[in-house]
Amino acid sequence: MQNAVVAKWLNRRFRGDGVLVHQFDYMDGLHPASHWWDAPPRPHKSPHLSATLVRAEMRRTLRQAQIPVYSDVQGGVVLRADAPVACAYPRDTGTERRGCLGPRCVPGCVPDSKTRLQDRAVLWCNTSYVWPCALRPEMLQMALEAQSTRFERAVRFPAARRRYLWWPHAEPNEVVVDRRAYPEFIEAVFFLASNTTARGECPRSHRRLSQKWMGPRCERFASAAHRSLARAWSLQPPPALLEFDLGNWTAPFSSSAAAV
Repeated sequence: MQNAVVAKWLNRRFRGDGVLVHQFDYMDGLHPASHWWDAPPRPHKSPHLSATLVRAEMRRTLRQAQIPVYSDVQGGVVLRADAPVACAYPRDTGTERRGCLGPRCVPGCVPDSKTRLQDRAVLWCNTSYVWPCALRPEMLQMALEAQSTRFERAVRFPAARRRYLWWPHAEPNEVVVDRRAYPEFIEAVFFLASNTTARGECPRSHRRLSQKWMGPRCERFASAAHRSLARAWSLQPPPALLEFDLGNWTAPFSSSAAAV
């Protein structure tokens, strides 16, 4: 019952302001039965949480494309609407390279005033987005508008599709969240509905595509991660376990039978 209630609420939010999702990546532990949310940081990588905001409004420019996320394979978590956002970008920006280098560092956003990418300073954006600047949390709407502009260019100009679209979905935005949001701000654990076998494992093709250092994380991983999270933390209400359907632009979240 709890899962169905959370799914209904998330679908309503998806049709409104949007839902913030994080897919399991190298910053999360490899073993779902352990404290996967508290994995030690990897050397030379920024210790932040990389997420993306998805919402039904994106379909207006994407037409028949899937909901834009980072991976067609990995499960992940839904973060609460009040999760502490540090900065945002209209595209995947490779924020793992923006680790802390100075006393005023904001991980994943602005390492320090001297950091440069392709001979450009990595600073906060002012009135518009120009790569590689970082948009402050209050400028999230600007990131979404810039992402929409990229979608529109891809639709209008076929030559630009390869640059702006990742088959079979569009390039996601990137929202950097303070990693201290784990696990208090986790609202649900999810797996992708179309990318799991009857045994809860990733299909062979997806296992091959997953990076060896990350590993495929489909229903079985998500279910185990959900159980270990529930055992370790007395979160109220407890996080739900949901299916996330990238092809459903009306109600992408649904209750998972694995949690029954």
